[in-house]
Amino acid sequence: MRRAAVAAAIVTALVALHLFLSRSMDGFLLADGTGYLANARWLAGLDDSTWQGPAAFYNAGWSLVVAPVYRFTRDPDTVHGAVLVLNALLASLSFVACARVAETVLGLRRSHAVLAGVAAATYPAVLLQASFEWSESLFHLLFPLLVLAVARLLASPSLVAGVVTGLAAAALNATHPKGLGAVAAVGITLVVLGLRDPQLRRPALAGAATLATAFLATRALHGALQDALYDESAAAIEGDVLGRITDPALVWGSFRRLWGQLWYLTVASLGLFPLGVVTLARHRDRRLAAAVLGTCLLMLAASCLQMSDGTRVDHMVYGRYDEGFLPVLLVAGVAGLVRERGRIVRLAGLGAALSIAFAVLTVALNGGDRFTGPTMPLNVVGILVYGGGIAEVDVRTVTLLALAPLAAVALATRWRAAAGAGAAIAFFVGSSAWAEADTIRPWEDYWSSITEIPEVVHRIGFEGPIGYDLAAYDVDAADLYQLELTDVGPLLFFDSSRTTHRPGTDLVIASPRFDDDDYRLAYAERGIFEQALWVRDGELQRELDDRGLLIPAEYSAPLSVDAQRAELTVERRGDRLRVRVRNDGHTWLPVGPVPDVVHGAVRLGVRFYDGGDEVASVTRELPRVMLPGDEVTTDVPLDGVDLEGTYRAVVSLRQEGVAWWDASAVELDVSFR
Repeated sequence: MRRAAVAAAIVTALVALHLFLSRSMDGFLLADGTGYLANARWLAGLDDSTWQGPAAFYNAGWSLVVAPVYRFTRDPDTVHGAVLVLNALLASLSFVACARVAETVLGLRRSHAVLAGVAAATYPAVLLQASFEWSESLFHLLFPLLVLAVARLLASPSLVAGVVTGLAAAALNATHPKGLGAVAAVGITLVVLGLRDPQLRRPALAGAATLATAFLATRALHGALQDALYDESAAAIEGDVLGRITDPALVWGSFRRLWGQLWYLTVASLGLFPLGVVTLARHRDRRLAAAVLGTCLLMLAASCLQMSDGTRVDHMVYGRYDEGFLPVLLVAGVAGLVRERGRIVRLAGLGAALSIAFAVLTVALNGGDRFTGPTMPLNVVGILVYGGGIAEVDVRTVTLLALAPLAAVALATRWRAAAGAGAAIAFFVGSSAWAEADTIRPWEDYWSSITEIPEVVHRIGFEGPIGYDLAAYDVDAADLYQLELTDVGPLLFFDSSRTTHRPGTDLVIASPRFDDDDYRLAYAERGIFEQALWVRDGELQRELDDRGLLIPAEYSAPLSVDAQRAELTVERRGDRLRVRVRNDGHTWLPVGPVPDVVHGAVRLGVRFYDGGDEVASVTRELPRVMLPGDEVTTDVPLDGVDLEGTYRAVVSLRQEGVAWWDASAVELDVSFR
């Protein structure tokens, strides 16, 4: 009872930590999530609510777990909240499985096993990837369960143990394509065990049959999902593995990526990765060691192969796929700390040497120029604490910085094994909090702001189908719209470039250049997606026009006095003015969202006066289309103004080429040196 209470308390604390780290996630973010949640909607029986087109296909295991949510609600905010809680619970339960591996498979006493489980469950990828709508958290739970199943099969052969082993391996593959390595490794293990050990023959045969059946069932399910939701051009279900391993250039690319991924695993784990590999390799049951390490090796090989033609910086050192098996190796690494405490300082030196050697090979084989540029931070979560963010992966700096916590863990271990594990846990939790605040939150803030059309639709209060113009099709934008509008209605697709037919819906999502006299522009996205929301002529259009929620049909037409109402708040901050703008009028179109539209757009300006003469001015663009009631805060830089002395500054909005809105202007004195 006491043991269960301790486990429950730790799981509860971990769930709370997950929810704290995901507090800034205010909506769906990843393109991956659109595929996973589209699968879930279809599995829940909502087969008319989505079409994924040529988007990449995502395995259905996690979607099966999420699908029941859609039986109770289609509200996107509720679904998103449920995903965060579900992932937090799955990731936190991995502690229980990892602690069990530490105690029953690796022979650690209970207190050390608990620390090993916590170390695995607080590794940054386990903590932070649970904040996103994808399958990593389920994978982090399933992999230690597979290890436990294999260990049970070998220790106490039975048909049940064989069946569970086959199901666990198949579940990993159903959850993510990298789990295909588990199918291969466990399948080979079961065949070899059945041939070599008469006592294991029947259980191994049952496990192999279960694995094969579950694998084929997964393939059938994935095929049905592809037929129902995806275009024929969508990625193949199992990827193009055969094509890649028969291409010499890609095989060489895989070899080059291998060293970057070994480097990542070593520095991100504080050296526990290589120590864990050695600890498992020396396990008393070599069959178990071969099965577990063989599965890890095949996943690593698949990850390297997948990144063999990678172009982004994170592709050079890709860690995300490897972090599916890394928590189990962290558990083994903590077992190594306990057993090798007497010579841990020497082993730490070897770990540091490996980090440096892998770093040299990574840069030498991939070229130093490949490590600066756009990075997807969730693929390299384990090293975000060392800087670089989304702009680069500085291999040399990360390697040198990582030596400090590696040494700290070694020295703490030399004093007491539990202290070493505790130091690793503290570093993992601290680095996760840092990465969330410094990198992931700003990154999330940007990406979550570039699909705002669903928010506008909800604000309008609309319910019903929405047209989507394939002439402006963007796979990521269209999939996110479907995901965020599940409670409104399905998208009805048409192609304005091929037909004059319109779907007859009151709302249409199309290009900002959509040319149809029957429609008025309500909103246009900022950022990378050239998408806009249009309203058809009729009762809804007249209602929205009365509410000030439409942009004039003629962009350059003067806005009415009612449309110009605004409130500005201005504050001097060093070499800039911070201006808060609130729209108390009608919708404003700024420069940018509609290409080539400047005349008639609304801009923010500062005019400087010496007496009654205007001597200089500065213009600042509003960051997005502003609906009635919207507020934005923007900085107007002053360092480019060529003035000396003190001047009267008038901060106000203007409709470009039409008029300044002096009724809402704010005046203040500004001094220049």
